[in-house]
Amino acid sequence: LEGRLKRKGYRPWADRRTDMFRRPATETHADYEARMARRKRLNDHYHIE
Repeated sequence: LEGRLKRKGYRPWADRRTDMFRRPATETHADYEARMARRKRLNDHYHIE
């Protein structure tokens, strides 16, 4: 981290590597698939633009 702070133009808020506040990946791949399928079904049914 020290080296990154010394670098000119280092923006800690734009650094994805040391993001302490990032939410843990609670969604499994199966959850993602189910959510995408449901989203597609709803979009096809309601034609949301």
